[in-house]
Amino acid sequence: MKSVVNVIAWATLTVGVAGPAQAQFVWPTTGWIGSTYYTWRTGGFYHHGTDIMAPLGQRVVASHGGKILLRGWYSACSYYGNLVAVRHPGGYDTYYGHNSAFGPYGIGQAVNQNQTIAYIGSTGNSNGNHCHFEIRRFNTYIYSYSSQIYVPATAGGVVTAGRPIPYVYPGLTTPPPPGATGFPVAIRVNAGVTALNVRTGPGTGYSVLGRIDGGQAYVALASSNGGTTISAAGWGKIQYDHRTGWISGAYAARTTGVTVVTVTADAVNVRTGPGVGFAKIGQVSRGMRFVRIATSGGGSTGLTAGWHKIGWGGRAAWIIGSYVAATQMK
Repeated sequence: MKSVVNVIAWATLTVGVAGPAQAQFVWPTTGWIGSTYYTWRTGGFYHHGTDIMAPLGQRVVASHGGKILLRGWYSACSYYGNLVAVRHPGGYDTYYGHNSAFGPYGIGQAVNQNQTIAYIGSTGNSNGNHCHFEIRRFNTYIYSYSSQIYVPATAGGVVTAGRPIPYVYPGLTTPPPPGATGFPVAIRVNAGVTALNVRTGPGTGYSVLGRIDGGQAYVALASSNGGTTISAAGWGKIQYDHRTGWISGAYAARTTGVTVVTVTADAVNVRTGPGVGFAKIGQVSRGMRFVRIATSGGGSTGLTAGWHKIGWGGRAAWIIGSYVAATQMK
């Protein structure tokens, strides 16, 4: 069988530091297998993925670390409906089709393994709520018969989100761990600066996400020049709120001795104060990092019973301590 090449204007993406602890794909959601790779379909075509039947709105996670390649209605083939695709090391891409809604990550943004990228639905050519999951390599469908590289599954079997797929994929590698490229680091906006623009990309031509003021500190994830530091002439990519944004290096500098909290759950509410009675203003997900300003108890930890005050979208906000881990940024 001749491999079928997907025709699409591909984004130029290189895999960044966000990634899993192991070089292995995992199941993107929990459910039972409705149909498998290379199943013959009515209409005269082969099914190029694995369908995982699951309830409407259940989360779909990234099968491996990488960057968002596609996110939206897939006009090139309406079969997929609302589609998310992620580009991974080793020339691999994973596709997640028929979604009802999308996670917080936009095209080009890094995503870790097991972070939520979409929610189960039945959009496109679909007869019920499920995730159409497929793995491609070098922009080509992977067939079990032609290449012996596929997603092993049995119709009627049950799979669990986050569990490793029992197959070795040649060339799949683990992205470098956080810190291997010098990031993440904590940076602080210079004193006296007011309303520093946070933009969607590294330059003044990109749209403004929001603003931050002098003295505020955020976690920097990368630099515009690809180096290990943010230069005064460059731009720094920061975790602004649930989104990432870019700020000019001319108005911020690296800071040390601050405490950074890393989210350890899939979805954690961000509130205006230290308690569930305060208004919810957003949500963060596993792997996101924020500079801690204070704790609800006034102590130095507050990891489980207390609340953490963090910099969030140009303001102070609070997240519960039971779903984060705190480390000091040196």
